[in-house]
Amino acid sequence: MKQTLRNCGKGIVGIVTKSFRILALCLSALIGKWQPPPWMRWIAGKTSQLLVKRPRLIGSLAVMTLLGFFGYQQWQNWWLMHQPRERQLVEIRKVGVAVTAPPATRWAKDKTFYGAVTINFSEPAAPLEKSGKVVESGIALKPPIAGSWRWANEKSLVFQPTEEWQAGSEYTVTMAKNQFAGETVLSSLEPKFSTLPLTVGIENYIFYTQPDQAEVHELTATIRTSSPVDHDALVKSITFEALGEAVAVMDALTDAATS
Repeated sequence: MKQTLRNCGKGIVGIVTKSFRILALCLSALIGKWQPPPWMRWIAGKTSQLLVKRPRLIGSLAVMTLLGFFGYQQWQNWWLMHQPRERQLVEIRKVGVAVTAPPATRWAKDKTFYGAVTINFSEPAAPLEKSGKVVESGIALKPPIAGSWRWANEKSLVFQPTEEWQAGSEYTVTMAKNQFAGETVLSSLEPKFSTLPLTVGIENYIFYTQPDQAEVHELTATIRTSSPVDHDALVKSITFEALGEAVAVMDALTDAATS
């Protein structure tokens, strides 16, 4: 250890000596020949004598100085990490939630168009990276129904079903808080809506009497429902009376979804 400090001291002496020589050459080049004052020569002489006579002391001081410097840096980093930091306050936005119930199912050219549910927010609620994209998880319906959720824009969330809604039923939308922008507070995370009730209408009445059989009369009409129904159950539930007497009912299925 002593030999190491001695070597360290000798090395420091050499570095300091060379540094002073280089500095002297630079000053001579800049300002010409210059003689230091007596007090400066005295300090330089005493410093040189100390470096030569006590190399171990100088080496120890150098090592302690380096350790102190790096130790101070580490302490300063630790101190800064444990200082109270200024909190970044984010304005909380209260966002209203309104659900638009699905319209009645439409049929056109052998295609079925199921009505979509739209959730409208009073303020932008979708995270920027999710706007316009399909929602994979975090939003569901009770009772469940097949379909997909998608952000139409930052203020509208749309559910497109792939099967028929249950007529006259109440549904609940469950929404996870992490699906929305962090500063939003929704008025409800479980909004509800109800589907249209089942309606039945009779149209296109046609009364007909057979020319060759005046006692035979026929009445044809179309029964149309707002939602698909079980055809056999519907036929069994239909009764028809003429002058107080029951009349036989025959049906011709034209559209299982509407008639």
